[in-house]
Amino acid sequence: MPAAVTRRYDWVVKRVAAVEHERLPEHLGTDLPSVPPDHVFLLGDAARSFDSRHWGPVRADALLGRAIWRFRQGAPPAGPVPAGAEASEKSSE
Repeated sequence: MPAAVTRRYDWVVKRVAAVEHERLPEHLGTDLPSVPPDHVFLLGDAARSFDSRHWGPVRADALLGRAIWRFRQGAPPAGPVPAGAEASEKSSE
């Protein structure tokens, strides 16, 4: 992750939208046709989220872990993330 990101935040929680060699949809507004080797493309759930659309692909070895609980603003917690859920699974928010 670029230094500017790590200075502003200690950790960020984002969804892995694409892994190495996966094509990126054009609507993301990135110049990259696909994710580089050993990288992931991270997205937040908000349209204005500060994520890979701003800082680019992130090295896969920079990931710290996996979210184990989902929360939705203004609604009861959605519950634990199923163990077999795909990393690129879209949230129901």
